[in-house]
Amino acid sequence: MIVSVTVHGAIFSVADQERIQDAATAVAEEMAGGEAMWAVASAAQDAARALEAPAAAAAAAAAGSGTPASLSPGSVPAADGAMGTRVWIWFHHIKNPAKKKAICDWAKELGLVGVCKPGYPGVLIAQGSESACKEYTSRLRALRWKAMAVRAEEPLNRGVAEAEAEFAAALAGCGSAFAGHVRGVALLGEQDLGLAASLFDRLGCGGTFRRVILKMSSERDPEPGDELGGADSS
Repeated sequence: MIVSVTVHGAIFSVADQERIQDAATAVAEEMAGGEAMWAVASAAQDAARALEAPAAAAAAAAAGSGTPASLSPGSVPAADGAMGTRVWIWFHHIKNPAKKKAICDWAKELGLVGVCKPGYPGVLIAQGSESACKEYTSRLRALRWKAMAVRAEEPLNRGVAEAEAEFAAALAGCGSAFAGHVRGVALLGEQDLGLAASLFDRLGCGGTFRRVILKMSSERDPEPGDELGGADSS
């Protein structure tokens, strides 16, 4: 079945219209043969909001500083010397291609690292400076979700650079699963919840992952000397 979706919007550039159209088409193709009109329209709206959110954030920052939005140097200060923060976010689901792109693009823009497991449920854990994490969650909340909850926000008690180096080492320890990933949020497969658990076991916070994200109250974070082991990633 050939699926064709056309999107027009006077306030968006041609390139942005194509991005919105691609997101809507992806949903239409996925649901071909079923009742897809509402889902396609929703995907187009979500993609449009994802494109609008950075501009809105810049405009808000400019309004507060008296600087024109086009000249705003950015709403998040540099992370040099800042202490690290980690946010644990749960979503009912993450399926929309435009939202996945926004999750990854905004993380890179704000200097965050982390992982995102799309699908049902959606899981996103990101870390960086406190100001960057707050800006990130604010942008995400501006998008439309069936359900989104920041389950926890924790100080890492060490600098952003040190925490990022630890995160990179944990990624490397997971083998080829994260090969080639350098910065930003790594997008996992929809069945990779176990891989995420293994990563956070290596960071020494696997128990937190299970308590906060999976709601498994019996888990604890490993003590020094414990063997590292994660759930099966199959």
